[in-house]
Amino acid sequence: MKTNPRFFLPMISALALMLALAPMPPAHAADTLVVLVRHAEKLDEPGPDPALSEAGERRARALVGRLEHAGIDTIYVTSLQRTALTAKPLAAHLGLEPRVFWPNEEGHGAAARALADRIRRQHSGGSVLVVGHSNTLPMIVEALTGVVREEIDEGDYENLFVIVVDAEGGTRLLPARQ
Repeated sequence: MKTNPRFFLPMISALALMLALAPMPPAHAADTLVVLVRHAEKLDEPGPDPALSEAGERRARALVGRLEHAGIDTIYVTSLQRTALTAKPLAAHLGLEPRVFWPNEEGHGAAARALADRIRRQHSGGSVLVVGHSNTLPMIVEALTGVVREEIDEGDYENLFVIVVDAEGGTRLLPARQ
């Protein structure tokens, strides 16, 4: 018994239409976005923990416009107030409470590796902002990507690093400027 090929055409067409209209998961659904910024400009005053200058406060407010649509769902800051003050406007805008990641008693390299591990374990598929310092951001970049970066110049407040961590643990580093 021979089957007419026209018999299958409506079924094949219906199947193709169903496949075309079926919701597809995003190609990179498990990617984790990590945005690293240095704290904004600080006051030129003695002491280990100065607040932000007027320029720093402006930069912190500008971070809202820069990252409000980036899907940030977690913010990490260090124990120094200039990182918390840099994150504060964006955190308030997004309704997030920044988490402190840089305990003073840990060495910088160990803390960078611990943060990278935490991001990989706890924030897979999320978007994380890390506000750090000129000497700590390169260590975090290295801990996440293996790419060795030089320390950021003390007067440079415009560094912004975007790291994409894929589901297999591979990374892409996209340096940018604020």
